[in-house]
Amino acid sequence: MNLTCAVNNTDKSVGVPAQTLAAVNTLKIMGSGNSGLDPVFEGAGDKTANTNRLQWFLYQVSGQRAAYVYNSTIAGSFMSARWAMAQADGDSYGGQGRWHAADVNTLLLTDSSGAASIEPNVFASQVLEWCKLYWASGDGGAGADVVLWSAQLRRGLASGDTVTLTDWTNFCSRHLLRYETALTLANAYRPAGRRAVRFMPLPVIMERIRLDTLAGLAPSATFFDDLYNQDVNTDTFHLGNKPLAKWIMGGAATIILTGCSPAQLPATAEDLVALDATGLLYLRRVMHDTLKSYRYTGLDTSGWIRA
Repeated sequence: MNLTCAVNNTDKSVGVPAQTLAAVNTLKIMGSGNSGLDPVFEGAGDKTANTNRLQWFLYQVSGQRAAYVYNSTIAGSFMSARWAMAQADGDSYGGQGRWHAADVNTLLLTDSSGAASIEPNVFASQVLEWCKLYWASGDGGAGADVVLWSAQLRRGLASGDTVTLTDWTNFCSRHLLRYETALTLANAYRPAGRRAVRFMPLPVIMERIRLDTLAGLAPSATFFDDLYNQDVNTDTFHLGNKPLAKWIMGGAATIILTGCSPAQLPATAEDLVALDATGLLYLRRVMHDTLKSYRYTGLDTSGWIRA
C-alpha cells in the first residue's frame, strides 16, 4: 500500500444525502473510542455541553451546535473490549457506545493504535458488528450513520524511541489497511437507503505533513515534530495541545461529520488563540488535497475551494 497515493474517489455513493451545515443541530453523536478521540471531545461536560472542542468547531462553521454529544472513551481500549461491556455498564463512559445506540444518529468509532496488530478480516468483522447495531437500532430504530476515525497518530512506537521513517510509514500503512478492509466489508452489508460508512484518514494527513517537512515544503524544518507532545501516560507521542494540533483534531472531526471544506474551518482554536497564519494556510491546503484524493472518506468534495 502506498500511504501517500492519490486515488480518484469512485466510492462516494451514498444512500441518503450528506449531512449539511444547515442541519448540524440535528446531529446526535456518540464517540466510542480511546485516547485518540479525547482531543476531539476535550472540554468540560458532555451531551449538550457547549464547551467541548467538537461543539465549538461545529458552531463556528454552522452557527449551530449538535443536539448532544456523548463522549464514550476508555484510554487504550479496543473496540472489541467496549463491545463486550455488559449492559450493566451502559451508563459508564465506555459502555455508552454499545448500549445507547438508540439515543444517537451518528457513531464516531475508533480503535486503539494497537489495532495495527489485528488481522484485517478480524478487525473488519468487529467494525461490522458496530455498524449492524447502529444501522438497526440507532436513532430510536430509524438507523444511524457510522464514521470511522483512525486513532493512529503516534510518532513513537515505544518509550524513548525515535521512530524511524520506515517504521512510521509501515505502522500507518498496516493501520490503514485494517480500516480500509473494514470499510469495504461494512459497505457491502449496508442496508438500502443508509449512507455509506465514511472514514477520516488522519495518518494520511500526518504522513503528508511529515514528508513535506522533510522536503522543506512545510512552514518550518520542525513543523511535523512540533505538532506532537509526549504523552506521559502511554510513553508514546500524540498530537499535542498546541493550537495548530488542536485545530487539526477539531477540524478533521468537523469535516467528516458535516462535509464542510477545510477552507470553512475557523482561523482560531477553541481557546480563541490566534493561529500562525502561515501554518494555518498550509494545513488547510494539506487537508484539502489529502481528503479530495483519498478514496474512502465518503465526502462530497466537488464544491470545495482550495484555500
